[in-house]
Amino acid sequence: MTIGSIDDQKITEVVDRVIAHHGATMDELIPILNDVNKELGYLCGFQLLPDALHKTTRTPCDPVL
Repeated sequence: MTIGSIDDQKITEVVDRVIAHHGATMDELIPILNDVNKELGYLCGFQLLPDALHKTTRTPCDPVL
């Protein structure tokens, strides 16, 4: 899968699934990021991933970046 072939919906689905597995806490941020990286082959853009994590973990975006 190439970077260009992954759309926003796919990224959101992966992030949601990984967070459901780990739990929506900041303590799980690194494992969440690692699993997203494994599934997508890279960590997606600086706009979409923090937004998806913020919406799910209810944490400010600043600590994620």
